[in-house]
Amino acid sequence: MTLYKLTNGIGTFYVIAPDPTSAVKKLEDKLNEASFGWSGNRIVHTIAVVAKEIENRLDGKPESFRADNNLIL
Repeated sequence: MTLYKLTNGIGTFYVIAPDPTSAVKKLEDKLNEASFGWSGNRIVHTIAVVAKEIENRLDGKPESFRADNNLIL
């Protein structure tokens, strides 16, 4: 999983999802469900990766930590 920072006409949101498309869908679904803000403002304008999850290797041990941001769930 990856932590994404999504920005739209309403504000900035942080979403955990497996890929950017899923992150956008998750945010838009939640905003639509709540009828939050104007529909035109719900469209995502920018997507940035904040952190990626550290996953286990085949032997069950965690991957080496990367130099960038790491996410532990």
